[in-house]
Amino acid sequence: MSLENPGRPYPVRFLREGIDLFSIEDLCKQVQAEVAELFKKYPRSRFRLKAIGGGGGKGQRILGASLLTAKNPDAKLIEKAAAEAPGMVRRSSTRSRPMG
Repeated sequence: MSLENPGRPYPVRFLREGIDLFSIEDLCKQVQAEVAELFKKYPRSRFRLKAIGGGGGKGQRILGASLLTAKNPDAKLIEKAAAEAPGMVRRSSTRSRPMG
């Protein structure tokens, strides 16, 4: 594939052709870090992850239930709760299909 004359904007072309701009593993690491940061800021809250292509609520995943009953969640408990996020990203990514 030549990138000199793509014919359409890169993100659209890459999506249609099924070309990843970054790996699922990189995405998982970033999601876990962001979720851990959210749990630090809002430890007694739950968060919903929405997968692109999940449609109709099927791609929604709720995180943080284990922190709801913790009186003072420490870093270890927060990291454990955030560690659920990558698995949710991986499951959701296997259901996504390129637009065509």
